[in-house]
Amino acid sequence: MKTKNLQITKSRIIYLGVIAVILLLLSYLVWGLIGSHALSQSTIVATDLTISKNELIANGQDFSIVSFTIIDNQNDAKLSDIWVGLNIVNPTQTTDDLSYFGWYSPEPNRAFYQTNQNGQVTFNVRSKISGDITYAIYAADPDGKNSGKYQNLDKEFTLKFK
Repeated sequence: MKTKNLQITKSRIIYLGVIAVILLLLSYLVWGLIGSHALSQSTIVATDLTISKNELIANGQDFSIVSFTIIDNQNDAKLSDIWVGLNIVNPTQTTDDLSYFGWYSPEPNRAFYQTNQNGQVTFNVRSKISGDITYAIYAADPDGKNSGKYQNLDKEFTLKFK
């Protein structure tokens, strides 16, 4: 009789454990959606994209100066201190020492840079991989949850590396 009661108790513990895990996952999902609300409702855009040269040598030394301005498209205000990064759209085109988790990284372990007081940010883009490499411009909220930390600004550019 004791073994039957013990089996029922083990089943209940497993059942309650599964329910607890499901509730935790649902809570994390809801919190992630709420936490990402501020960045996802943002009206920031990348404008004034300038590229010093579109064709480069894929030697890791030749670079193009890429700059753009981040503004609030509701009132055209230039936004300072916005963290901005370049996502390498095709992960197979990342140069190991020039990328950080899929982001273009001109210096070790750093992919995001803040806009200056005029809302501008500049990257010296290099690669050791040949081909047409497309970069997507993203804004980041360093305090945001992973699910809402990054916002694609719907602006891309492509550089040709030979």
